[in-house]
Amino acid sequence: MAWLASMTSGVKQSTGSITAMTAGLQRVAQWKLTGVIPVKWSGPGMNLDSPKVAMETLEIAHHGFSAERVS
Repeated sequence: MAWLASMTSGVKQSTGSITAMTAGLQRVAQWKLTGVIPVKWSGPGMNLDSPKVAMETLEIAHHGFSAERVS
């Protein structure tokens, strides 16, 4: 959230990574991204009558994958 909040003073590209994990929290794959900026964020609605799981969605744009090897 701090990263998203910092965008109010201007968009600054940064690096990031996406990690795919098993249910047992073992890393399956990881991708490093360059030039990452948030495009869209949506959060859960507050409805006490609905017992649904609260979900957030973050859409990002990036300028490519890093050549750095992930161990």
